[in-house]
Amino acid sequence: MLVHRPRPPLDLVRTPLGFAETAFPSGHVVHYVVFFGFLVAVMIADKSISTFWRLIVGSISTFLILAVSISRIFLGAHWATDVIGDICSV
Repeated sequence: MLVHRPRPPLDLVRTPLGFAETAFPSGHVVHYVVFFGFLVAVMIADKSISTFWRLIVGSISTFLILAVSISRIFLGAHWATDVIGDICSV
């Protein structure tokens, strides 16, 4: 509500839905970065977990953060700067 940045207009993106909310912040990206970013941090910090699981969980978590971020831009729900701002602000 503080930033109140509009979403990409429908003439620039092809989306079947119109969005009523503002574009920044992207709730999907923020939630994924917080949750899966926490898992990545745990995998880096906790040496008692086996290296195999640390690599698997860290890789999957990183992939999910990137995939959701890219999908929000691809679907036309957010500008790229909104997603980058969400990742950097967390």
